Amino acid sequence: QQKTITDERAFSAPNSSKTGGANVFSTTFAYPLKAIPDSLKNSITVDMKIFQYNANHESILQIIASGEHLERVTKNVKLGDQISKSNSWEDFHYTMPIPDSIKQADLLKIFLYNPSDEIVFVDDFSIIFQ
Repeated sequence: QQKTITDERAFSAPNSSKTGGANVFSTTFAYPLKAIPDSLKNSITVDMKIFQYNANHESILQIIASGEHLERVTKNVKLGDQISKSNSWEDFHYTMPIPDSIKQADLLKIFLYNPSDEIVFVDDFSIIFQ
C-alpha cells in the first residue's frame, strides 16, 4: 500500500499513511507469525498516531492471521472506541493476546481499514510481540 504514503500531514516527518476514499488500506505489516520465536508469541501490542479531520468514519485496526492449515482469523478494533478528538494527532494503543490456534499462521497482517470517504492519517506504526 505504498500509494497511501504522503507528505501532506505527518506526526514525525516526513510521511504518513493516508486512508479514506480510494485508499481503504493503510500501509500493512505482513509477516509469517510462525517465524517469530515462541517466547514472543504471548501478545501483540499495536501503537500508532492517528489524525482525523472528524470522527465520522468507520476506521478499524484489522489483525488477520491466515495459513494453509488455518482458517482465516480476523480481529477488528474500532478506532472510534479510543480516538474521539479531531484535528490533532492522537495515540492509539491496542494489546491482543495471541491464541494458540493462530501461533503457526503462515501470514499475519496488521493495518488500518478505512472504507469511508473521510480521511484518516496513520503515523509511527509500532508492533511489539511479547
